[in-house]
Amino acid sequence: MLIVMHQEPMKNSTTKLALNLGLFAVAAALMCIGNQWLFFFGLALMVISGFLSVRPRPRMSWPARLALGLLGLAAVGVFLWLSSCGREPLPLAAACAMMLGVSITEFRDWRASRDATEDA
Repeated sequence: MLIVMHQEPMKNSTTKLALNLGLFAVAAALMCIGNQWLFFFGLALMVISGFLSVRPRPRMSWPARLALGLLGLAAVGVFLWLSSCGREPLPLAAACAMMLGVSITEFRDWRASRDATEDA
C-alpha cells in the first residue's frame, strides 16, 4: 500500500476542486443510505470537504472566526435535529439540492481564481 504525505498545501486548484466535490458527493450519498453510523460518517466527510474549498479565505479577527465556527456548529446541529440524530436518512431531493448549491458556488469561485491567475 502506498501512502503519500504532502508537507505543503495543494497548489493545483483543479485537484482541490475535484477532491472537494468528490468528498461532498460521497458524503451526501452516505447520508441518504439510512444507517446512523453512515450518516455521521457522511456528515464528517462533509465537514472535511468544507476545509478543501477553493473559496478565498479573507483574514478575520478572532471574534469573527468564533462567530463563523459557532454558525458552522449550529448548521451541524440543525442537520442532526432534522434527521433525528441520524436515524432518518437525508432525503434524496435535499442531497441533490445541497450538491447543486455547493457545486455551483465552488465552480464559480474556481473559475474566478483561474481568471485572476491568467490575467496576472
